[in-house]
Amino acid sequence: MLTKRSIAITGHTTSISLESVFWDEIERQANLYGMPWQKYTRYLIRDADENINRSAFIRKKVLLHLKEELSKAKKDAREAWWSVSLSNQTREIGTRSAIIYAGRETDNDLIIDDESVSRRHFMLCWDGEKWWAVDLNSKNGTYLAGKAIQADIVHEGTPLVAGEAEISLMG
Repeated sequence: MLTKRSIAITGHTTSISLESVFWDEIERQANLYGMPWQKYTRYLIRDADENINRSAFIRKKVLLHLKEELSKAKKDAREAWWSVSLSNQTREIGTRSAIIYAGRETDNDLIIDDESVSRRHFMLCWDGEKWWAVDLNSKNGTYLAGKAIQADIVHEGTPLVAGEAEISLMG
C-alpha cells in the first residue's frame, strides 16, 4: 500500500508516494545521518532530473543504499535456515551470508526447480537487524504474505512465494 507524503522541493510542494517499508527505511537512514526525513529525501533526489518520477528515483536510491550497506555487512555473514516447499516436498536449507540469491539457475544459494521461476528471481538481504526480500525484476513476481513486492521485510514463518515455491525463514 502506497503512502503519500508532501515535501517542499526547490520552493514547490510535491507528493512522494512510497510503500511504508520505504518510508521506514528513509527514516532509519535519516536518523543515521542525524537529520529529519524531509532533508534526507531532498538529499536523495538532489541529482535527479526534473522530469523523472521522483518516487521511483527514491526507491532506486534507497535500494542502492541498502545494497551498499549489505556489501559492507557481507563480511559479517548471517546464518539462517530456510524452508523451501515445492511440489509437496519441503527442504530445509541453511545459509551463511548477508546476501542470498534464489532462482532456477544452479549458481543460486536457494535453487528453485520450477519453470515459472526466473533464473535469478529474488534475493534475501541481511541488513544487520532484519532480512529483506528483493524481487530481481522476475517475470512472474515475488509475493510476501500474498502481496506482490518489490522489496519488503521478511518475518519468520511468513511465506515468500516465487512461482509454485514457498520459502519461509525458520526460527
